[in-house]
Amino acid sequence: QDAIKSYELYSQSRHAAETLSFDALSQSPLMVCGDIDHAVQKLTSVVEEYGFNELLCWTRIGGLDTRKVMRSMELMSGLVMPRVRNGTKLAA
Repeated sequence: QDAIKSYELYSQSRHAAETLSFDALSQSPLMVCGDIDHAVQKLTSVVEEYGFNELLCWTRIGGLDTRKVMRSMELMSGLVMPRVRNGTKLAA
């Protein structure tokens, strides 16, 4: 059965994580890694292409320090996602 369009990337993420290098993965739509402006631009592009209105973030990869994970989550919820919502046709 084909994946629902908005779940296509999610269903491929496990395979991609096993076979792609970090550089290739970070350049794909499967991963957002960078500063706030980069995250906003990349997520806005993916939202517009796939039309999703929910996002699942996997933030604790490879035993990252809890403080770094929490800071990343704070930046995502406080600075990135509001700009993504305001910059797309899916703005609430």
